[in-house]
Amino acid sequence: MKNFYKIMVQGVVGRNPEMRNVPSGQAVTNFSVAVNDDYKNKEGEVVKQAIWFKAVAWGKIAEIANQYLSKGSKVLLVGKLVVDPETLGPKIWQDKDGNSRSSFEINVGELYMLGGGEKKESGSILDTPPLVENDDELPF
Repeated sequence: MKNFYKIMVQGVVGRNPEMRNVPSGQAVTNFSVAVNDDYKNKEGEVVKQAIWFKAVAWGKIAEIANQYLSKGSKVLLVGKLVVDPETLGPKIWQDKDGNSRSSFEINVGELYMLGGGEKKESGSILDTPPLVENDDELPF
């Protein structure tokens, strides 16, 4: 049996998506998603914290994410966690000041829009936003 894994993240889009095309012409859209992970400390006080994920969507999913998502949109992402090839942990990068940073990145395979937030374009809000799954996995 072949091994596999998926990660599911339900949260809120933290910044408006940014779409571009790679040299092959395929669309890629980047956006961030925050997930609340509140807990109680030893004193019984609720500590509020957010875990941030970078989301990368490709192809049709990228186009729809760019068209319909905006800061504040509620989403459910299903995909694969992108790991740093050297550490097999979170992606490690340097900020503009040269400090080492790490981040969790998801390669989005499925995108579910859960409502909330506002539509980016003027006009009516969708009653039922489209469900998008990776077209490559369909048997036909």
